[in-house]
Amino acid sequence: QMTGYAAGELGTIIKTTDGGSNWIQLTSNTSNDLSEIFFINNNIGFAVGRSGIVIRTKDGGTRWTQFKTGLNDYLHDVTFINKFTGYIAGLNGTILKTSNSGDSWKKLKTFSGAPLFCLSFLNENEGAAGGYNTILKTSDGGMNWRSQNINFNPSCAIVGISCIDNNTIYA
Repeated sequence: QMTGYAAGELGTIIKTTDGGSNWIQLTSNTSNDLSEIFFINNNIGFAVGRSGIVIRTKDGGTRWTQFKTGLNDYLHDVTFINKFTGYIAGLNGTILKTSNSGDSWKKLKTFSGAPLFCLSFLNENEGAAGGYNTILKTSDGGMNWRSQNINFNPSCAIVGISCIDNNTIYA
């Protein structure tokens, strides 16, 4: 795979098609800081960031469309488990889910106010989210989230998470 993308401050999105030797700047149509970018395939990708911004491309990054989430929270991570189902994590315990390739997003009830920075899904049902001194786990596609006992002292921010199997999560 020689194509890659990076996103950052002030709506910056850059793309390489030669394994990182050269990069071109794309037009994201936003000045909001972007914290994460994720591509489902060569054409369809999403980026998320400040002020609840969600943008999508269907043409490999040439054009980006902004979605209204109804949120003003900073969104930190976006991931898809297949072409249709994706999740976004953000501040104030925010987790959004789409089941229609990002055409619409639904806010899930996490019963957590912690900032969430990362997501990982093993399959359509099993997943986890990490945040400030918290790990949440779901076994039903995000309908219910259970707080996991991590008991760190001092408190810490979980900024990366990976579901390995139904019983193993690395953070």
